[in-house]
Order: sequence, then structure tokens, then C-alpha cells
Amino acid sequence: MAKLAVVSPAHVGKLQRAKDHDYSAQFPIRLTNKDFRLILEKAAEVHVSMPVTESAFEMNTMNIVESGAGTEEDFSAVIRTMEGLAQLQPEPRTA
Repeated sequence: MAKLAVVSPAHVGKLQRAKDHDYSAQFPIRLTNKDFRLILEKAAEVHVSMPVTESAFEMNTMNIVESGAGTEEDFSAVIRTMEGLAQLQPEPRTA
């Protein structure tokens, strides 16, 4: 996936960190969720439907609830949540 043109260089490192199960916060998921919430509030205000953003907001919220109060994880931790929903077994950590 890291070699696809649609994956920005900034996210290539995220993919490796996710593969290593390293979700330490670089950009906390709570801030991503805040941004999604603000976007959805404005969309509702101007009567625009944003179903993909709504789904992303739901995935982020689910991740925040699963990780527990006081846990600060990177927005890429949503990968773990989606793996769980898909009932995928995470690959073992690489050394």
C-alpha cells in the first residue's frame, strides 16, 4: 500500500508504525476526531451530507472508546480498530 500514488509520503511512515503496532501519538486521534466533528457541524449547518466523513468520525470515536480514558494514541490506531471489525489477526510485531 505504501507504494500507491494515493498514499502521501507523510503516511508511509504511519503504515510501517502500524505494521509494528506502534500507535504512539504523533497526531492524537482525539484531535482528528475534533476536526471531523467541526467539519460535520459545519456541513449540517449548510445542509451538506458527508457520509464518508461521518463514517470516519464513527471509526475514530470507536477507537477512542476502545483504547480507554487517558490513552493518547495516534490517529493511525484506527487501523487496529478496523482490523478488529474485519476479524483480522494482526501480524506479529517485527523487531
